[in-house]
Amino acid sequence: MLSNTIIKIVIFAVIVFVAFTLYNNYLGKTNESVQGLGIPVQTVATGTVKKTVSDWDVNINFRYSYDIDALVVHTKRYSSGSIADLLAPVDLALAWGDVAALNDEIDFHWRQSGRWVYWSVDNNEDLNKAGGMSNIYSNCANNHIIPADDYIEKAVKSFKAGDHIHLKGYLVEVNCVRDNGSTYNWVSSFSRNDSGDHSCEVFYVTNAEKI
Repeated sequence: MLSNTIIKIVIFAVIVFVAFTLYNNYLGKTNESVQGLGIPVQTVATGTVKKTVSDWDVNINFRYSYDIDALVVHTKRYSSGSIADLLAPVDLALAWGDVAALNDEIDFHWRQSGRWVYWSVDNNEDLNKAGGMSNIYSNCANNHIIPADDYIEKAVKSFKAGDHIHLKGYLVEVNCVRDNGSTYNWVSSFSRNDSGDHSCEVFYVTNAEKI
């Protein structure tokens, strides 16, 4: 029969292992890479989803269907109570092509703040491996995720850096009117080659899965 001391050691070891595993899952593996991810596919689409969010009447207007197979390089949740945060509670920084394939080799440092994604590298010469600055910008993007339902919201909130994911839905233009007459408009980027302000995708997600 095991002594109390041995039992306590075994229990402690299990607790440490579980805690370590959960901690690593929470942080994510930011230096993961995935080979062979093509550019996202978008096709002209029409349609509108109407909903009431808090005291806002919201029209989510489809502009393009959007299908993306990507590597998650960073995630950020937003919960200020603004209409943008209520609609899109999480941003996903996604990469494909050369950036996804070389994310571990180049060792990008990713971060998100204020609905933007930022990256840096320790050695700028490493950027040549991925085709230079312009190619890097065209192979990654920040995505403001508007979940179509609670199931999708739970799924996208579970994603972490290092995950290979597949998302489908629509790039949208959002028009919101508040009870007091104030308005809020949010328009997606429709290009993978832009950068800077207004270059993020406003993405109404109808299907989300981890590969």
